[in-house]
Amino acid sequence: MSLDRFAYGPPDPQNEKPIGYCDACGGEIYRGEQVYVSQMGVCHSTISCLSVLLDVYLMDAEDCFMEGVSLW
Repeated sequence: MSLDRFAYGPPDPQNEKPIGYCDACGGEIYRGEQVYVSQMGVCHSTISCLSVLLDVYLMDAEDCFMEGVSLW
């Protein structure tokens, strides 16, 4: 047993196996990570993965209404 307070820490992620995969990007998801969960699946807690999973994107309001973007 080491008395060094930094001798023990979280496990090395390179040695840890993923517990699942992101439905948006296909990347690995590890224990302890936060994820978004929806009826469409599970994804990393990033806006980029969430927007892919939910098929949404950001645009200016003027462009949205000028182009007649259909919501349904």
